[in-house]
Amino acid sequence: SEGKKVVKNIAELTSGGGNGYSSNKDVDVYPYTFSVQKAASEQKMNGDHASYTWTPTMNLSGNKATSFIYKDTIEDPTYDGKKDTDDTSDYHYAHIKDLKEAISKSLTVKHKDDHGDEVNYDRNAYTWTLKCYDAKNNEINENDNDAKVKSFTLEVIANNAEDFRPTSASIVYQTIGDLSRVMPGQKWDFKNSGLMTKYNGHDIDEGHTKKGDSHFEYENKKALTKLASATGDPGSYTNGVLDVYKTKPDNTTDANKYL
Repeated sequence: SEGKKVVKNIAELTSGGGNGYSSNKDVDVYPYTFSVQKAASEQKMNGDHASYTWTPTMNLSGNKATSFIYKDTIEDPTYDGKKDTDDTSDYHYAHIKDLKEAISKSLTVKHKDDHGDEVNYDRNAYTWTLKCYDAKNNEINENDNDAKVKSFTLEVIANNAEDFRPTSASIVYQTIGDLSRVMPGQKWDFKNSGLMTKYNGHDIDEGHTKKGDSHFEYENKKALTKLASATGDPGSYTNGVLDVYKTKPDNTTDANKYL
């Protein structure tokens, strides 16, 4: 993960008469490539709020590891016609207590056994730490469960680095979507993304880590649309208030007849 390395190999052939031959070859070796696959598996509605379930799977190298870090971003919801000045950060978030509990229950790290089959590591093989951040990227105190988490990092640390060779890792957790601001006829997109950022204490080069993302879409459908027209002609209908003015002929006193 530190960048390209060059591996050199030299072969020599010598004889008793002092003659000799040699050949060498340089091979470029590139860093491991990491990726995240993100699945959105469930949406539960509770009044004006939705609970979204996300399952990121981190694809790792299977080589010796002392630690690795996964970063997750709970993105602001977007919608058609959104203005740059609109702030929707408060409408998609998580709570630190819920994240801790979910990761404690769901974190799975896998490796290949002697037969080449991928199996789960025992939880005693590693430890993990969680750091959470708000919309301004300030770290949230672990006891502040009222704060809205907008991103978090999960670090997995090997208890014995000589034997720790993870091939993949995954977690399952929930975020909250506040639907109270979604107007009738409006459609909001709730997104979530994840990225491997460090391996063995080194930053992963941008070209060797692939982000995973997924989303849920919520549409507040209009229950009723009322249209009105003064003429009845196609294309003359409109919604909202319609003002109609009709004047009576000069020789008529019954104005209601013409309204």
